[in-house]
Amino acid sequence: MSDAGAYESDDASRLAGELFGGKLAVEEALKRLRTRLLDLSMRNRLLNYRHPKGRAVQFVNEPDLDLLFDRLEEGKVATLAHVPDPPLSRYDEGKKPEVRTYAAELGIGTAVEFQGIKTNGNYKRMPLLQVLQYPTDLEKFLRKVATEARTVVEETGTNMLYLMFGFLEFYDSEDSQKACLAPLISMPANLAKGALDQESRTYSYDLTYSGEDIVENFTLREKLRQEFRLELPDLDPEDSPEGYFEKIQAAVSKRRNWCVRRRLSLGFLSFGKLAIWADLDPAKAKSLLTNPLLKDIFEGGRASSSEAFHAEDYDIDKHPDGELPLIYDADSSQHSAIIDVRKGISLVINGPPGTGKSQTITNIIASAMAAGKKVLFVSEKLAALEVVKQRLGMAGLGDFCLELHSHKTQKKKLLENIEQRIGSRFSAPAGYTSRVEVLRERRRTLNAYAELLGSRIGNQLELSAHDVFLVLPPHNRTRPIRNVAPVVRVERGASAQPVAA
Repeated sequence: MSDAGAYESDDASRLAGELFGGKLAVEEALKRLRTRLLDLSMRNRLLNYRHPKGRAVQFVNEPDLDLLFDRLEEGKVATLAHVPDPPLSRYDEGKKPEVRTYAAELGIGTAVEFQGIKTNGNYKRMPLLQVLQYPTDLEKFLRKVATEARTVVEETGTNMLYLMFGFLEFYDSEDSQKACLAPLISMPANLAKGALDQESRTYSYDLTYSGEDIVENFTLREKLRQEFRLELPDLDPEDSPEGYFEKIQAAVSKRRNWCVRRRLSLGFLSFGKLAIWADLDPAKAKSLLTNPLLKDIFEGGRASSSEAFHAEDYDIDKHPDGELPLIYDADSSQHSAIIDVRKGISLVINGPPGTGKSQTITNIIASAMAAGKKVLFVSEKLAALEVVKQRLGMAGLGDFCLELHSHKTQKKKLLENIEQRIGSRFSAPAGYTSRVEVLRERRRTLNAYAELLGSRIGNQLELSAHDVFLVLPPHNRTRPIRNVAPVVRVERGASAQPVAA
């Protein structure tokens, strides 16, 4: 481990000791955690975006940003354009000319800084997003970006690909000579393969607005508030990019060399922690201060000495909650966990893959729904959400699940899902009562059979069947036992059948 890594590890251990050592009240602990959710250093791309090579692109040719913003919000598609390949006569020792130079020769704008122009022509036409790359290079780059964006969504359920409108150029200190660029308006975007270009024989890529919330830079806002005592204006839903830029420029006008840069970029940003940071706002989180679970976490647990560290496995057949409404099979330990959750007990379910954790969670959700409760199921991995959602759907409970992870929170889709559920009608399952009674009868039969095998009545040696197998020599255990009356199971409407001999 490097010295830096060791230092960070020691710092994290020290912080954990302070937060969870019972020395801090809930309010102070939440305040410290909230502070750490925002990285206000220049390592944060929300404060110092450097357009990493292979993961970001800057557009040129001065598109009308307001028009582009409006058309994307309306659901229009923007196509990313390349610089045409030069003729062979322009090649130098088998190499193409520098793309910026050749683009200028073709009359393609090469500046990444725009002048805030307004088009007066046909407003139905989508501005072209020009990239300074040749066809093959652009296709390779966009294929990589689209694949990475799709992978992030599949693994985390969060879209991190954004179209960034405008940047604030500022300096981290009064004597700093290095300017930092912080994105101002970030529109979540989707990138998909488009049509095949017949001339270059490469695929174009189309950019669309994903429908999620368009966000301002809250990290930048907090940075300027804490370190510069400067309040940035809020992004109003009615603001156009140009209108918001003007408000930002007015707010920073007294800062030397600070200015708004009218640039357009596509790249990856992470806003995942900002939602938690906003939820932990002391003005909005007063109810958290009295939450008993948080008090136990930060101020110390209140478990009595008689409580076991590991949960108890109940005798389900004799337990008052032994007939909870379950939609999937559950063994005694899983059923015991569901009973504890119904009691309001907080617990950790641990086990390797394939041991039924997702199945248990599904049963817990279904049982809570049957009790008229609301359930919020949260997971860091999208796959876990999908598995539980699929299981609930297979059990006929899919219409009661509302997916709220990031890339499925488009307002239009959310409203459509709610409307669909309001109009849905559900009937009771046919034959439910009789089916439950049949299962109860089978349970009584199986319990009687297990009790018979464990009994010591009716034989002179007073041995149970299990005792007999224990005392038999190993080489005799596999031999058939003769002249033993078969145990008979009789089901309603069926003939008697021997089940063991």
